[in-house]
Formats: sequence, C-alpha cells, structure tokens
Amino acid sequence: DPHNLYTLRGCGKGVTSAQFDFDERNMLASSNDGTVRLWSLQDHRMRLTLNHSYDAVLVAKFFHDARRVVSGGHDRTIKLWDISSGAGSELNNRCVVCL
Repeated sequence: DPHNLYTLRGCGKGVTSAQFDFDERNMLASSNDGTVRLWSLQDHRMRLTLNHSYDAVLVAKFFHDARRVVSGGHDRTIKLWDISSGAGSELNNRCVVCL
C-alpha cells in the first residue's frame, strides 16, 4: 500500500483504540487481548505493554503530561497507569461509560 507509512505490530487480537501523544512521538493502542501497548514513532518499536485484564480493553488515552495513561476495559474497570514504571491502579470497578 503506497499510502501506509509503517505498520506497528504486537497486539494479539483486534485494536480497539489508538492515540498519538501530544508531541506525536509515541502511539498508544488498546486491544481485545486485554493489553495497552505503547510504541515509539521515532524507531517504530514497542516500548511498553500494560496488562489491563483478561478481557478486552475498550479505550486507552494519554493524560496531558504524556507520563500517565488511563484505560477502560470490558471487565468494567478503569485503570490509571504510570508509563515510567508500568504500575497501574484500579479507579473504578462498576462500569466504563466513556473516556
């Protein structure tokens, strides 16, 4: 495909959301495989895999500081992640409406 600049691989199942960070150096993607992945757009390498749950992750978004990520899963949880450590904490276990 002449219009495809590059392909980022690594998700085990379908991608449910994708987002650039604010300076467009990284891309974040959530997946039906229960993970959130972070790629560097400078070298096209996967930098981090965050294991949200055993169920689909419906959405993942960068905070404005691009050092934290919030993700929402089909398991009705919302998690906040620190990108530098990969540590996550659950914010809600009732439902995910919209992030």
